[in-house]
Amino acid sequence: MYRYVLKNVWRDWSEEGAQERQQSFGRICKELRARLGEPPQQGAPPPHVLVPGCGLARLCCEIAGLVCRCFVWLCAVILQGWYVVVAHV
Repeated sequence: MYRYVLKNVWRDWSEEGAQERQQSFGRICKELRARLGEPPQQGAPPPHVLVPGCGLARLCCEIAGLVCRCFVWLCAVILQGWYVVVAHV
């Protein structure tokens, strides 16, 4: 399980993982923009997006401007995601 978490840290948050991130997250972000349009102007409610299996929440950061609900069920991933996203903001 720790190998899985460390691979996600590498892929989601390192410069070395940018190419792999772009291959997967780039397509998702492009499709979201095509279906939902650009983020709304100030005052308009933004669309809501559920990100199941969000891992370390990098995809949620990539689709900024939308309201994201992240869902993951592995405790180790939840703790690591909290550490990366919340503790170092």
